[in-house]
Amino acid sequence: MTGKDLFAALSFVRDEYVAEAETACPARRVIPMKTVRWAGALAACVCLLVGWAFAAQWMKADNLMSGSAEESTAAVTEEGALDGGAADDETAGALEEKFEESRAEDAEYAAGDSTVYGFCIEAAEVEQITVVSMPESAEHERTYTSRGKINKIVAYLNSLTLQADFPENPDEYCGMAYRLTLTMADGTEREFVHFGNMFLREGDGDWLRMTYEEAALLEELLGQIPSD
Repeated sequence: MTGKDLFAALSFVRDEYVAEAETACPARRVIPMKTVRWAGALAACVCLLVGWAFAAQWMKADNLMSGSAEESTAAVTEEGALDGGAADDETAGALEEKFEESRAEDAEYAAGDSTVYGFCIEAAEVEQITVVSMPESAEHERTYTSRGKINKIVAYLNSLTLQADFPENPDEYCGMAYRLTLTMADGTEREFVHFGNMFLREGDGDWLRMTYEEAALLEELLGQIPSD
């Protein structure tokens, strides 16, 4: 269709239709720019207020959660401390009771009639002392030729308070033992076996029982006195 054809077609439209169309279409309303700016500012304020409200609620919830977590942690810590303290007290009490029982037994044996007081060794007659452990360990091996070191070991053996009559059976015990060999000036040897922090005997003689404190003292001495 050409422009001439369109113009020819419009020539057949009646005038009253044209007038009616012009009356039916209202004029467009123009919104002032000032109103648009005010509306935009109001919308921005509303968005800002909503954002602040959301942030405040989030911070409040976070603080509540942090406070609850800290309270829970403190409660658990306090409970653990109380339980640990009670456990430590119970352990200490049990150890103290066991120690008191051991001391009472030692006192009972010391009060008997089968007490042996030391071995009457003349330190001046001892020229060498060797110490080995059973089972053997190089860590516990000692050889003493120094007069001062020999005197300390001999003094220990002479100071022991031992019991020949006791209810324990050494054959039922196990543990490390020390064998101390004293070489005398005349070439003879005296051998002592220290076993299980409880028993001691010379050579093939009968076992004698010592207190735990005296038995533990030998290991302490060997730790303090290095080999020559």
